[in-house]
Amino acid sequence: NLKDCGGTRAMVLISDGRDEDGTGRQLSRTSLETAISAAKKAKMPVFAIGIGQDVGRPILERIADETGGGYLHSPEGQDLDRLYTEIARRLGRGDEGYFKLVYRSTHPEKDGSTRTIVLWNDKTRAVANYPAPRGLLWPLTKGF
Repeated sequence: NLKDCGGTRAMVLISDGRDEDGTGRQLSRTSLETAISAAKKAKMPVFAIGIGQDVGRPILERIADETGGGYLHSPEGQDLDRLYTEIARRLGRGDEGYFKLVYRSTHPEKDGSTRTIVLWNDKTRAVANYPAPRGLLWPLTKGF
C-alpha cells in the first residue's frame, strides 16, 4: 500500500487516452471523476504519458492537471526513458539527488576544529564530519 511508504509518491499512467476497446465498448470500471478524486485524496500526482499519434490528449491532460502531475507525449513510445527522466526531474529527483541541505553552524569560531553533523528521520541516520574554517591566512594590518 503506497500510502504507508515514505517519500514522494507519484503514479505514471501510460495510455492512448481512449476508454474503449476499438469497437466503442467502454473498458473502465469507474468514472474519470472518481479516479481523479481518489488520486487527489491520496495526494498522488499522476503523470500521464500519451502513447501514439492519435492520443486522447484532453482527458490525459485533465487527469494530470487536476492531480498535480503533468502530461507528456511519446508519439512512437520510443522515448520513454527520456520521459521517465523528465518525471524524475519534476519530482525533484534529478542529478542533484533527493534534496539539498544548507547548514549554518551555531558555532561561528574559525578554529579549524572537526565538527559533526547528524541527520535522521524515522528510517535513516547519517553522520558527517567536516573541518571548521580557520581564521585569515594573513592578518590584515593598517596601511595594507
